[in-house]
Amino acid sequence: MTDSPWTTPGCNYLTHILPGVVVMSVGQGLAFAAITAAPLAGVPQARHGVAGALNVTAQQLGDSLGVAALVTVAHMAGTSGGQSSVLTEYHTAYLAAAVAALGALAIAVLLYDHHMSGTSVVPVSEKELLLTEISRANLLRAAGVTAAAAAAAAIAGPEPAAAAPVGKPREHPNVTLIREYYDAYGKGDLQALRTRFFARDILWTIPGHHPLAGAKEGPDEVLAFFEALGRAGFKAETIFLAADGDWVVDLHRGWSTRPKGLDITWALAFRIKDGRIAEAINYPGDQHAADAYFWKVFPLADLPDRLHPRSRN
Repeated sequence: MTDSPWTTPGCNYLTHILPGVVVMSVGQGLAFAAITAAPLAGVPQARHGVAGALNVTAQQLGDSLGVAALVTVAHMAGTSGGQSSVLTEYHTAYLAAAVAALGALAIAVLLYDHHMSGTSVVPVSEKELLLTEISRANLLRAAGVTAAAAAAAAIAGPEPAAAAPVGKPREHPNVTLIREYYDAYGKGDLQALRTRFFARDILWTIPGHHPLAGAKEGPDEVLAFFEALGRAGFKAETIFLAADGDWVVDLHRGWSTRPKGLDITWALAFRIKDGRIAEAINYPGDQHAADAYFWKVFPLADLPDRLHPRSRN
């Protein structure tokens, strides 16, 4: 198949392609303003939303069906293969689109004349007139801006595509630390908690009025608290983690298994220092339920056994 007389493989962009882009831009500037406002003409203001939605739906359907039809026409036009055949396919598709546009214009003009010939003069409010009237000056201004932008973009070339994000957004390192902490906690790896996650001067505060409440200072006291929780078969399931500076806020479900009886949401505030947990404050979602459960499972010994040996002397 011979090359098209309008465009050849060695054609010049400024003389063969840019003029068509400019004309198309002017046409789009003239058309889009009108076809956006036309569906609202004669429609009561209360139903403008429905009319606008119908217009958008029609545009989307038209885009999909039109592209499918033009691709089919282009495919039928190309038979010889190679670059010349590709150009012929594009020319045929654009010619088909132009014919379809002219046909749509003819139908619109005929329908408009028929509609106007049978339409009586109906008084409308000034607000409705402003919504439905499009002046020639507004159309020309919109077309000029659209054409100028299209011409500038065509001369400058296409913009570089933005790099698509790969995978999930980068997680805050302190959030990652707490996730790994919960993984070790769930495995019962107390040695990892001591050597990998706890600062030497860690302070762990347990609010409430029960035998396990109070401030735990240092890894030994914190791990002793964890051992007590382990005897009750406590489990934790993270719901939410967020970091702000040195602090990480954790929301998780915590429940007992030996015996069952406590299943509530907990909020912990972790302060991170040098990649380790320096402080944690544990807030139960139901303090009364937590107090009642811990009193039941961890009762104090009778006096004087509950006292520290130094307190008995």
